[in-house]
Amino acid sequence: MQAAVCAAYWIPQVDRDFVPQALAVDGSRIFVGGYRWERSFGNRNCQIAVLDRRTGRVTAFEDRLSLPDGDFCRHGGGLELDDAGLWVLETGRLWLLDPDRIGRGGSLRHVWRLPRGVRGSTLVVHGDRIGVGGYRPHKGSRLWWFDRSRTLASDVMPTPKAGGALPSRLQGIGAGPGGVWLNRSGTHCAELRTPEGRRLAFVPGSEDVDFRGRDIWTVSESATQGYLDPHELVVPQVLQLDRSQVERAPRADCDF
Repeated sequence: MQAAVCAAYWIPQVDRDFVPQALAVDGSRIFVGGYRWERSFGNRNCQIAVLDRRTGRVTAFEDRLSLPDGDFCRHGGGLELDDAGLWVLETGRLWLLDPDRIGRGGSLRHVWRLPRGVRGSTLVVHGDRIGVGGYRPHKGSRLWWFDRSRTLASDVMPTPKAGGALPSRLQGIGAGPGGVWLNRSGTHCAELRTPEGRRLAFVPGSEDVDFRGRDIWTVSESATQGYLDPHELVVPQVLQLDRSQVERAPRADCDF
């Protein structure tokens, strides 16, 4: 996998317990979403780092996403960027932010509560559909598809228009060549599944994936404080990979 790496960036905030979980890339910026490490899941407030795509330097950092009543976003496992703004997914809600206001105050545009029975962990925007994926460590979960236009036109999240099965340990979803790609991982091994069903060895600890031209971008949590293991590989938080090299990777043999 090292031969596929075009660029690799470390995020200094990781030393202050930031745990990357998701990313979205545009022409000049990399948005990395995640949470501040706490033992209690309910205290893991969402955080967002903005990196300069050319240098990897962090140019803005949102320490906490909060509502006017003081409630706050937790975990932040999904991130997508489109012409509506920056989408952030947590377990029970979907947030929409102004990407130009990250770290400057006033970034919140809207929040929707997910319908009953839908649990969010990973996020993908594919055409006019929003895909919300769940996470389970030992058995499969679900992918729920929502109409993006209807969501933006309402204060209430519409009911899912379609759904499908997802594998266990799903960490990231990306809209890429041929359709939707899935990433399963642990800190020691990862499997990137193509739309055709190929299972490619991928970056240990990797989470979300984002496709831009001939590149695949991903984030890894393997070097973060809460998951650092001296017996496993330490990987930079943000990686840009050549897709043609990734597609030549051997079949994944992860034991999860």
